Amino acid sequence: MCGILGFNWEDKKLCKNMLDSIKHRGPNDEGVYNDKNLTLGHKRLSIIDLSKKGHQPMEYEDLVMIYNGEVYNFKEVRTKLEKEGYKFDSNSDTEVILKAYHKYKESCLELFNGMFAFAIYDSKNKTIFIARDRIGIKPLYYYNKDNKLIFASEIKAILQDKEINKEINDSALNDYLSLRYISTGKTIIKDIKRLLPGHYLKYNLKTNHLEIKQYWDIKEDIQNKDEKYFIGEIKKLLEESVELMTISDVPIGTYLSGGLDSSIITGILSKNSTVNTFSITFANDEVGNESNYAKIVSEKFKTNHKEIVVSPDVTKIFEKIIWHLDEPIADPAIVPVYILSEHATKNVKVILTGDGADELFCGYDQYKFMNIIKKTSKLPYCLTKHSISAGIKLAPKSLINKYYRYAGENKEAGIKRLNLAIKDFKNNKPKSFLDVISIFDETEKKELLKNYTNDEELINNISNSFKKSKHLENQMILHDLKNYLPENLLMKPDKMAMAHSLECRVPFLDHRLIELSMKIPVNLKINGSTTKYILKKAYQDLLPKEIVYRKKQPFQVPLDQWMSQGLKEFFENELLSKDSVYFNKTKVEEIIKNYKKSPLYYSRQLWSLATFNTWHKLYIQGK
Repeated sequence: MCGILGFNWEDKKLCKNMLDSIKHRGPNDEGVYNDKNLTLGHKRLSIIDLSKKGHQPMEYEDLVMIYNGEVYNFKEVRTKLEKEGYKFDSNSDTEVILKAYHKYKESCLELFNGMFAFAIYDSKNKTIFIARDRIGIKPLYYYNKDNKLIFASEIKAILQDKEINKEINDSALNDYLSLRYISTGKTIIKDIKRLLPGHYLKYNLKTNHLEIKQYWDIKEDIQNKDEKYFIGEIKKLLEESVELMTISDVPIGTYLSGGLDSSIITGILSKNSTVNTFSITFANDEVGNESNYAKIVSEKFKTNHKEIVVSPDVTKIFEKIIWHLDEPIADPAIVPVYILSEHATKNVKVILTGDGADELFCGYDQYKFMNIIKKTSKLPYCLTKHSISAGIKLAPKSLINKYYRYAGENKEAGIKRLNLAIKDFKNNKPKSFLDVISIFDETEKKELLKNYTNDEELINNISNSFKKSKHLENQMILHDLKNYLPENLLMKPDKMAMAHSLECRVPFLDHRLIELSMKIPVNLKINGSTTKYILKKAYQDLLPKEIVYRKKQPFQVPLDQWMSQGLKEFFENELLSKDSVYFNKTKVEEIIKNYKKSPLYYSRQLWSLATFNTWHKLYIQGK
């Protein structure tokens, strides 16, 4: 794992500034390549082949390469290339990618199993080839305007070019307030884009022509095979994936929450070695505390377990976290991921996580919730409206929080949003899904944003995923795999771990497992009220029963506790200061005033607003 950057002219000072801005991504080595057409820079975190032979930029004939990530099957690809007559000077996967490109050009991407963002310069033909891995585990941003091309692993590096106009993308901000992250090719800055997962970019330095193509996509291909067959395939592929991801010349560990997914990864890894496991728990927090489950798994597999008990003053690390995030992502779980990475890096340099399983096997509550909406929407709306309102008023708060966590204690908001989702479902399923997952609804955004756009582009993006399946479950999975996973869930561990020069690997996101997921009938993903049914069946003999069949508990942070310990006042000062220029202060004051009525509901909104505001202060205002 490393940091990469480049631009289509020569400027040694700019290159140094860009490298310095992402030095956390690669503390072990630094390299630069210059000619009059191009500058490339690389910061190295040494994981495979720690010798100087793995130094980058790496050259071969007319090609020069920089690379961030890991190709886990590089030995297999190397053997294939050796049969074609290629010789190798190092044991690094970098050299394998470079020579695979030399032999197969862009088709080399079909050979790789891994996470990556890399760039290869052809000095003879004056072209540059840039690729991002299939699911988007590694980030890659670029700027292309007025015959300028700049690319980097992080936005902060691109912004070292002071000529770039740092204008906010209002459409992206609108999407962020709904989703808590920004998806599609947009970023929060209008002229900076992200290279989408499964895509590559080709740039001709002579003509300044940029071309982007998709080389891999997620496609539904449901197969009529029995439960036993899919259990066998899941176990085979996941265990192969874990074995591939243990390839490393530095110590490895796992994040162990005590949930199903991280426990499976830990259990598989423990078959061949003693595993270093890490979990975090917050002092005086009973709601989100999963430490007992993590201990059960640790004892079962005899791991070297470290439990980090923290009571953080979030106000002291909030700005540092937002700076490392690179663009606004309003998920409070970034705090424990940041702290966990800080502690884990003292013992290991590679971490395996359970990310991705919820998307592959229907693990989220909103998947069940949308199925309830689907069934309810078949009733006449006049009946539905009153029955839902009565039901929510009578339902216990715990049920509302579980199945409508976006509303929390604010039952009026819950009733309003739920009725809207049911009403929309009949004619506009993507809009109904947006109703369920949004932090701010359309009315709230209109009141809040000075430059409100609309939700049309956001709904169209959801619709593009929904069109690829006739099954509601797979429609939501496809959306989350293309949006929520790469640009939220995977960016948290990437940015927070790389803040501490730590590499995160995700065995569930081997592309072969993703393709297998799209072959599994939906009733084997959600079976009645059981989510991740087939995954639980596959590993019920490996894990303790209390882990496999415990109720799903989303990772929660003690947000109420933090708010009462000074975070609310910190947010108020941020949002009501003269530096806060993007939100209608009257609406912000209303949210702050309503906080006591419904802390769970309004704390999420305040976190989202404060995250953007702090990002704006750091990145746009330079304070």
